[in-house]
Amino acid sequence: MSEQCFTNEVDVENFKAFDLNGDGILHFSETFTTFRDVDTNDDGVWSFEEFADKCSPDIPPLQAQIAFDFADTLDSAVDGVIDSSVTCAFFSIMDVDSEKSSF
Repeated sequence: MSEQCFTNEVDVENFKAFDLNGDGILHFSETFTTFRDVDTNDDGVWSFEEFADKCSPDIPPLQAQIAFDFADTLDSAVDGVIDSSVTCAFFSIMDVDSEKSSF
């Protein structure tokens, strides 16, 4: 999927955060690398603390908690942590042009 598919400024910024090589195309491997970068203690899941540490300082704590809780519903279990299965969900959500060719 490419950056050109996004019109909302926030969506473009989110896209750029995942587009690690800056080529304007989001590859699945980039979403997985981002997951691993957020998982600072290398236990295979994101805690809320790890998630919140990577959020913009402009995001209020309640909004970060809501985003975390939403992401927790996208992984394999609603259990207060986010596992790597969420990378597929994130990629699908961000793949607004349904290219899927960037896997």
